[in-house]
Amino acid sequence: MSTPVTGLSIGLLLYSILSQSTEVMGLGVKTIQPCYNRNAEKGYPFILFNTGSTLNIPVKNNQGMDEVTFTIESCAKTYSQCVGVSEAVRSAIESGSRTKSLKLEDGKSITGSQFLLRDVDEFYDLDLDCYVQKLQFSCKAWGEG
Repeated sequence: MSTPVTGLSIGLLLYSILSQSTEVMGLGVKTIQPCYNRNAEKGYPFILFNTGSTLNIPVKNNQGMDEVTFTIESCAKTYSQCVGVSEAVRSAIESGSRTKSLKLEDGKSITGSQFLLRDVDEFYDLDLDCYVQKLQFSCKAWGEG
């Protein structure tokens, strides 16, 4: 039996959206990394993303879709650059098609819709010596195939 794709795969879609955004990459973003791998050796600015809570919304006898919360952190040496990257990230996530999909290597796909900015936190990271804006989003996500 084949393993289904669920909202747990949303990170693959997020990476695709951010890395293909000309607005985000045009700001000189050096790396886009999943999880909290705070390794700044490749330079600033960089982006970290992390899947948070996932709540399954069942449909009859099927898995249905998940409501997923995720965070994206923009990390930069200057405050204005940090804010600029965050604005570009928000634009990449929220603009364009309301539904975004990514075809996976095994022929399956992950789809997300109803992307909403839920919360923002900003701080100065003393360990990395940089400014950080942490954006929290939610979306509905499901797999196909």
